[in-house]
This record gives sequence, structure tokens and C-alpha cells, in this order.
Amino acid sequence: MGSDYYPLEIISGDLDENSQIEYVETIVVESVNKKYTVLHQQLINLGFTETSDSKSHQSIKELTRVSDLGEESFRLYLNNKRTDKSTRLKLQYHVTLKDLEKKEIVSYYKRLNSFIATIYTDDRNIYSCGSVIFHDMIESNEFLTKIIKTLDVKTMDQQTDQDLHMMTGYTKQLTQYYLENTKKKNLQLASRVRSDGSVYVSIGTPILTIEY
Repeated sequence: MGSDYYPLEIISGDLDENSQIEYVETIVVESVNKKYTVLHQQLINLGFTETSDSKSHQSIKELTRVSDLGEESFRLYLNNKRTDKSTRLKLQYHVTLKDLEKKEIVSYYKRLNSFIATIYTDDRNIYSCGSVIFHDMIESNEFLTKIIKTLDVKTMDQQTDQDLHMMTGYTKQLTQYYLENTKKKNLQLASRVRSDGSVYVSIGTPILTIEY
């Protein structure tokens, strides 16, 4: 897999000063053969603290930290059935930011990729979603058209319902994808005109994991 790219990072130059980045969510998942004790200590050294929860199952360990990336959580799913020295672990990292400024986007993803590279391998799956609000009087599908052009998206599925526009497609600028009936897909876009006249745009790869 090549370098990691995120839709908001790529289209950041298309955002004007009147746009507001309301929400950014990144989830990274992977199963790896790595000793639990080594990975656990590595996360502790990076400033994570294990969350104490008596209700949690013994096979799940959660660690959290607050950093310049935001409030981060890391879950380790242990496969206790393995008896060899290399325990297969499922890793799930999650970070959510709100009210991110346009000038911070590229810096945010650069720091995020730097952290991810210290933990994960190239077999990781990254789910990245974001929402942007526009207060200008623009058509709800105008910015979607701009995104499709910037990312050179091959549009596959589209839906229009009153003030809601949705589409699913594929772009070579994003490194991972999923197959649906042998067709590659890795981007979902949704745009809605809200009651106050603002336009709410949601961007997700490979799928949208947030409400729109």
C-alpha cells in the first residue's frame, strides 16, 4: 500500500475561509502478530494510559491519551486461544476532532500518519470521515462537483432527494478500497441544505461512518 491520503487533506485547497470544518473522525484497524506486552509498553511510552473498566472483557484492553491530535483511544483485542509466542492482536485506534481550522488540516494528518506508522503495518485499514459546513448561498451539490473533479472520482451510485445529494465512487488518489460486485469503491459523499440555509457536506473513505 502506498502513502495514506485523506479526502479532507487533498481538497483542503478548495476550502474557502467561509467554510467550517465541524467534525473529523479517523479509525484505524489491523490484526497483527505482535507480542501484547511489547505493544502495550510501546503505547504507555507514547503517553497512553490504560482505562480501568470492570465491565470490560478480559480479552479487550483500552488505552487513552489526550494529545495535540485530540482525544485518542486505542483498543487491543487479544486472541487468548493462541498458544505460540506471537499472539495475534486486533488493533483499533480512534480519534475524533471538532471545529478543526482549515490551516490545521494538513498538519493534523501529517502528525496522524507519523503516529500510525509507529504502530501499524501496511496492512492497516483506515476509515476517515469529515464534515464541512458552508454558510455561503451555494447549491447543495456544487461543492460535491468540485470534490469529484479534484479527486478525479469515477462516480458509480448517485441519489438526489429534495435537499440531499449522495454519491459513491472510486478515486485512485485514495489507497484503499472495497469491492462491491467486483467494482472498486472507496469514497462516499453526501450534501444537505439545512434549515438555516447552510450546506452540510460529509466526506468518507472508504465509506461514511458518521451521520449526514
